Amino acid sequence: MNIAIYDTSIASPNVGDQIIMDAVNREIEAMFPDAFVERIPSHDRVSVRGRRILKHADYVIAGGANLLFSHWTRQRHWKMGWRDLPRMKNKLVLLGTGWAAYADPPDFLTARIYRSLLCDNAHQSVRDAYSARYLSAAGIKNVVNTGCPTLWQLTPAHLATVPQNKARDVVATLTDYAPAPHEDRLMLETLKRQYRNVHVWIQGKQDKAYLNSLGVTGLREVAPHLSAYDALLRCEDDLDFVGTRLHAGIRALQSGRRSIIVSVDNRAREMGRDFSLPIIERSDISKLQDLIESAMPVAITLPQEQIDLFRTQFSRR
Repeated sequence: MNIAIYDTSIASPNVGDQIIMDAVNREIEAMFPDAFVERIPSHDRVSVRGRRILKHADYVIAGGANLLFSHWTRQRHWKMGWRDLPRMKNKLVLLGTGWAAYADPPDFLTARIYRSLLCDNAHQSVRDAYSARYLSAAGIKNVVNTGCPTLWQLTPAHLATVPQNKARDVVATLTDYAPAPHEDRLMLETLKRQYRNVHVWIQGKQDKAYLNSLGVTGLREVAPHLSAYDALLRCEDDLDFVGTRLHAGIRALQSGRRSIIVSVDNRAREMGRDFSLPIIERSDISKLQDLIESAMPVAITLPQEQIDLFRTQFSRR
């Protein structure tokens, strides 16, 4: 079997896409242990070689991220071209994929393209109920709301190891493409009062410039590499996460760290609503201090039945 993956980490200015693809790769290796896997970019146009990969693939997997959109003719994250479409007809499988932003329902052309591309004999996995409703509006009914695959290992047994009370130090993140200087500055100043050391992981390409513009001093920057972030999560004795980057917060939970994710877009808001992620809206950032000082049991509710349904569907073929 040949599998093509739309890899969201290629040509991406956001290291968080590497966190998503880490989970996607783990799931694909488990579901297709004997398959030959090739990758093409989602953030860039597919080359002639890439279209050949699409043509010869048995399934084309789109893993996580903000790939779905409502209007084909407008700017979009997923750089599919007209010549790509015939090569992937009825072969596309979504794996925890989500809608790019709050928008109108998909228009007629976009809905027709989705119906043509999405494999009609496979369950399509989306990251939240909002994305499921919009695919349903496009006429796609074989959809399961599994959440992002980054959540799938956050089992009750794992979450029982996550501390409920405030740690000594904290790692924070900012979001370069969704700035709110007043609220973000207040977040960092609150963290400085509450923790001994405040680390800031540079996840996005312009995060450092944005951080510098806020004028908050005494912070410890973490290099913009996933390995550097993982090393901090692994080696720091007593560490919380507080920040606006959803997948940095999920990575911290994967590492057994207490996390508070500050919601700045539909991803955190919708997954927070569906799966009880530890979310605070950025508009409520004045409440952050009380939240940090309170005990926080982690009670993420995984849709395990839907996850298992998606995971096992290919083993029966």
